[in-house]
Amino acid sequence: MVTKEINVVRRLAPAFVYASLGLFALQPALADPVTVEVGFSPARYANLYEQLAEAFMAEHPGVEIVLSVQAPSYDDLTQTVLRGAIVGDMPDVIHNGLNRIRLLADQGLAVPLDPFIEAEADWATMGYPPSIMSIGEVYDTTYAIPFSISVPVVFYNADLVRAAGGDPDNLPQTWEEILALGTAIDALNDGVEGFYLEYTNATWSIQALVFSQGGEFMNAEETAIAFDGPAGVNALEILRAFGEAGQLDMARNQARQSFEAGSLGILLTASSLLTRFEQAAEGNFEVAVGPYPLDPEVGRLPAGGNAAIMLTEDPEERAAAWEYIKFVTGPVGQTIMAQNTGYAPVNIVALEDPERLGRFYERHPNHAQAAARLPVMRGWYAFPGENTIRITDVIEDHLRTVVTLERAPADVMADMQRDVEALLPN
Repeated sequence: MVTKEINVVRRLAPAFVYASLGLFALQPALADPVTVEVGFSPARYANLYEQLAEAFMAEHPGVEIVLSVQAPSYDDLTQTVLRGAIVGDMPDVIHNGLNRIRLLADQGLAVPLDPFIEAEADWATMGYPPSIMSIGEVYDTTYAIPFSISVPVVFYNADLVRAAGGDPDNLPQTWEEILALGTAIDALNDGVEGFYLEYTNATWSIQALVFSQGGEFMNAEETAIAFDGPAGVNALEILRAFGEAGQLDMARNQARQSFEAGSLGILLTASSLLTRFEQAAEGNFEVAVGPYPLDPEVGRLPAGGNAAIMLTEDPEERAAAWEYIKFVTGPVGQTIMAQNTGYAPVNIVALEDPERLGRFYERHPNHAQAAARLPVMRGWYAFPGENTIRITDVIEDHLRTVVTLERAPADVMADMQRDVEALLPN
């Protein structure tokens, strides 16, 4: 369910816009403020976006930020935008999943940002490394600026790790070690489950398994499936191993709630959940974060999280929207984001400034795990064509049959390849 709600309503000092180099820049004057409507997901981060809006408006008194759409998931936000485009009712900017940039670009809804970037004389020193910017590109055009990066990590209940004979200061590095520790935790008592490997998250989780071994989902030309190669086959074998070791057939959110309650020892999921888990565990147990297994030679990890995408066609709103995008992806916005979530920041100025995030990670080693993985990040792959969301559902339906031991990985791979190919463009 998608809810619409105005979370930040604040009339500030007025502003007007003027044309400059074919673009528009905000200047104070006697006119109504420019209103920028912002949509975001997941909705549970409402407080974060309220903080960002307040901080932005304090620095930009000619702009009013209205948080008009909050959605429980990236796909829900995408569907809201697609429906809104039909009737001319879309937010001006959205924070949407990195895997949905391509779909919005293909639909002609995302505004190309290269002209705005080229007009920034100091862009090269503003903290946006090419590796991060490439995540927001489609067909060599920039359609989004990454806002937050979520990486695959392994969460541990450190108290249960100790009880099972493990060492929270020397956490597992391999799949075999994770399963061995999880099995020992599972044997502690009937009220504790050892482990849960997430496999449903708009194919992000299965991409992590494939990319971490150097695999691909399609070939470079996108003319053929590539996830049926050795990395993809081994990914299904890893899922099968977790099922054989006793992973329960429960929903992703149920597993996350179990970890928060202290009844799940190991959870492989997104780093963005760190703050939520630490708050839930406070006074009850200690949370530790370990690395997701990765081939050191060829392994990469998909960048989860979201990017800021401009949708408005109005020149004044575009000018204000660009200022908002620069702010939330800049040093101030990134510091607010990183300190309130488990996402990794995208701005290296914020990372290197000791007054912002430089010392923050020294004091919060759990948060440092995500930032340490930035050098091996790659894009969250989105299949071409209009059926990209349907393909997500098809793949994850097949994956469930592997984890629950209903079908053999080889049989599932053949059927998954066939079903995905049927949904790809001819």
